[in-house]
Amino acid sequence: MSKVSQETIAAFLHACEHGEESIECKDISYHDWEDVVAISISNVINGRWQLRIKPEPEIDDYVDWSHLSPDIVAIARDENDGAYGYTTIPMKGQHSWRCVGGINLRFISSYKRGNKPWDKSLVRRPT
Repeated sequence: MSKVSQETIAAFLHACEHGEESIECKDISYHDWEDVVAISISNVINGRWQLRIKPEPEIDDYVDWSHLSPDIVAIARDENDGAYGYTTIPMKGQHSWRCVGGINLRFISSYKRGNKPWDKSLVRRPT
């Protein structure tokens, strides 16, 4: 019998309380996580399957574009959580987005922070 990871045990217990749709499994012979169709205890115990609690879906930052000047072509959030609208597509720096010209979104009531990491937070204005 192989050692079962703490993450797999936690996911299994989570599934017992919240249902199988709340977790994902990965067969050790494959690389991708997938939805659980039915938990096979023997596949978990023998180490063939790994289980994990499904990560929350990534959500983009949001702004009602009609609240911004048409000159603003993108929004993004820096590592320190400062969110800005930009007049050109910014370049990703070490801790922030780099661009000349933009506005702070802190005063825009329709701005909503997503849950993506700052370096994946760039959202372009819809065309």
